[in-house]
Amino acid sequence: MEDVLFDKEWYDATDARNDDLYYMFRDLAKNDSDLEVIKAHHLRYDITAIPPRMLGSEFTKTVGHYHPKIPGADVSYPEIYQVLEGSAIYLLQKAESGDEDIVLDVAVVSAEKGDLVLIPPEYGHVTINAAETTL
Repeated sequence: MEDVLFDKEWYDATDARNDDLYYMFRDLAKNDSDLEVIKAHHLRYDITAIPPRMLGSEFTKTVGHYHPKIPGADVSYPEIYQVLEGSAIYLLQKAESGDEDIVLDVAVVSAEKGDLVLIPPEYGHVTINAAETTL
């Protein structure tokens, strides 16, 4: 998280830098046959749990990422998030192709329990828990 934290003074002074900030559960399904169907369609179902916490002067967040290009296409994979519990802030940004330092567009989406959020192709994204309950 060091590279994506704003509050560098907190990071440098804390012993908590190696604490778990969030938990990711990958490739979930109700049963093995559902998992096979999900995989057959080149999909994945994951859950990320983000406990409430402050990282110095900022809220707990994920590291964030961009998706790879779809093989044979000029765009990256989209992604759908559903808020199962709590509330989230999604920070999205679209960067110049090949240069993530040149930001072309930024969007902020607030979502509550039950909301779906579409991350469009070519957008990097970070999930932020600014609430006092687990996201």
